[in-house]
Amino acid sequence: MTCIAGIECNGVVWMGGDSAGTAGNMHQRIRGDKKVFIKGDFIFGFCGSFRVGQLLQYNLELPSHPEEREDFAFLVNEFVNAVKTCLKAEEGEDAAPYFLFGYRGKLYGMQGDYQVSKAEEGFDAMGSGADIAIGALHTNKAVKSPKKRLLQALEASALNNAAVRPPFIVLSK
Repeated sequence: MTCIAGIECNGVVWMGGDSAGTAGNMHQRIRGDKKVFIKGDFIFGFCGSFRVGQLLQYNLELPSHPEEREDFAFLVNEFVNAVKTCLKAEEGEDAAPYFLFGYRGKLYGMQGDYQVSKAEEGFDAMGSGADIAIGALHTNKAVKSPKKRLLQALEASALNNAAVRPPFIVLSK
């Protein structure tokens, strides 16, 4: 339970996330380990299992992008296979991926069945506070600063969702 939000802006992906670790029984702790991070040519923001996020950040071996392959084809093939291999190490545990990621200035999402998604609007969100954040990102399009837009969306999400809490971390790649 969380809120991760991302925006594409002038060839850069901006991503923000909250800091709450919330269990199913609503026990909540503010975590020192961040849900948003940069790894190689990618920026990630995960929701759900902190273990999945830790594996992506520290164990994922990013594949090489074949020159002749389009970005989306690379992501749904080589990148997805690398994520599967990384998470397979946690056999027997619930290691389903739920994260947003940026690659080459574009924002994508990955769902638990390893599908790669691409929102046409140039912004997206995941987690229990996603609907609120997407609504805020839709209505604050006139705000020029992507960081400010993300902070507004995360603040709205925290105000209206018990599982989303500051401090908010915003990074760009």
